Amino acid sequence: FGDFRLSSDNQRGANRDVEERDFSAYLQADFETEIGGMPVRGNIGIRHARTDQEARGFVGVNYVNVARSYKDTLPSLNVVVEPLDDVMVRFSATKVMSRPQLPNLTPGGSINNTARTLSVGNPLLEPIRADTFDLSFEWYPDSETQFTLGFFYKDLKSYIQSAASTIAFSETGLPTSLLSNGNTADTIFTVTQQQNTDGGSLKGLEASIQ
Repeated sequence: FGDFRLSSDNQRGANRDVEERDFSAYLQADFETEIGGMPVRGNIGIRHARTDQEARGFVGVNYVNVARSYKDTLPSLNVVVEPLDDVMVRFSATKVMSRPQLPNLTPGGSINNTARTLSVGNPLLEPIRADTFDLSFEWYPDSETQFTLGFFYKDLKSYIQSAASTIAFSETGLPTSLLSNGNTADTIFTVTQQQNTDGGSLKGLEASIQ
């Protein structure tokens, strides 16, 4: 009925791994005072984070190993003001980052010379980074009741999403030894991978009653 064979060349893309080591140091100072007769308290801090990554995998028959490091300095401020009895105003401003998911960092992938498609990971992905601001007004008329109105604003510096682009194979940085079916370095391929894209702003309003 036919000769069905599994090619090791087609299966190598599943052999991939990522090693990530994260180092952080945090310094925080608390304060409590009065301004215009209103109690004010809060804290200010800063976190320094270093990320070391090494991603390994196969693209076709080629083994790819990418090692990189990056650093982030993330300050934060939290303030609580009590302008009236049972009323609190909270404000926070922080710089945050969210690392890429590990499976998206693996350089391994697959190539289809017939459909001229290439699907690979992206070991050079940068984290999602943002500046965030929160402001809330809280009223506690008794021990079991709370009214809260909050505003938030997030300035996303970048985002991560799957994107497909059509480029000449020579622009992928991969060796032409992966090509077959008459394809050359100038052949146009559709390449799909996770990429860093422009961010944007996110803002909203939250209200709660308890």
